[in-house]
Amino acid sequence: MDNSLRNRRILPPYARQLDRALFRAEVMVLTGSGAQARATSRTWFPGQKVMLPFGAEIERFHWPVSGRGCLMWSDGLPEPRDRLFLLARTLIESGAPSVLLCVGERPMPLFRPRVRAA
Repeated sequence: MDNSLRNRRILPPYARQLDRALFRAEVMVLTGSGAQARATSRTWFPGQKVMLPFGAEIERFHWPVSGRGCLMWSDGLPEPRDRLFLLARTLIESGAPSVLLCVGERPMPLFRPRVRAA
């Protein structure tokens, strides 16, 4: 990613609540065409949520998930698999200790940072 894009990154929708949170809890990362409805719901998941707008560039956003486990949930039409994996990698690179991907009926992959040999 070039420096000009890195300097212009913005928070994803609903991410301001993460900065205001008093404790580090898990974060629900919403994807898919139905993500907006889930993100605005106070009863579906009352915890902390962020949303990747459907079809938006992942690199456009600054993901404030350092130290927080992430659960990626897709609702409606899902994002393509390669984009979901790119988002998971981006969340790990942003400091998330783990990312659990929940999309449809597929097995749920768990992503963690690579441990480098000493």
